[in-house]
Amino acid sequence: MDGMTVHDDDLEPLRKNILDNDNRLIVVEPKVSEHSDLLNEHQDEINDLDDRMSILEDADSGATVSMFSVPTSDATTVQRIPAGSDNHKLEAIKGTKVKVSTSGHKARALVTGALDMGNAKAGSVFYFVLRVNGQDQGKQIIFGSPGSSFRATASQFWEVPVVRGDHTLELFGARDSGEGTVSVNFPHAGMTVTVFDS
Repeated sequence: MDGMTVHDDDLEPLRKNILDNDNRLIVVEPKVSEHSDLLNEHQDEINDLDDRMSILEDADSGATVSMFSVPTSDATTVQRIPAGSDNHKLEAIKGTKVKVSTSGHKARALVTGALDMGNAKAGSVFYFVLRVNGQDQGKQIIFGSPGSSFRATASQFWEVPVVRGDHTLELFGARDSGEGTVSVNFPHAGMTVTVFDS
């Protein structure tokens, strides 16, 4: 072979075998990605996307898909959190309870909760969790009030296993710090649950 330059960045696929002048096999390895640190920083997000892709693949392979939407219908309803004076005392959010039954050993639920909130005392912080069969999930909806006239809609999503059996999913909320209450306004608040039973 005549002399030539091989750039490993140009190799497709990433690993390529070539022969030298004596017809000996040479394995050329590409350089390690310069972005490996960045990939490591976002590994949790990558894993989360992989999990959600797995759910969609399950759906494509014959999973039963069911959707539940549970907004409260009374347009005049307002719920105040907390009803008592204690911080971290979780209270059920009206109209967000969903009961599902599954038969698959890989069944999962994608849950989205959205809450329209306002009228809290300035500096107060409130949090809302998804409770599944009595167990609070890690992610939270957070509402921090910079002023008593502030209002916003905050949301969160969860992915939870709901394997073979009956399950109850419901949103709960509490004051984390500060004073006063936050108004949860309906029907601009609610929860959707999509179950992939496979």
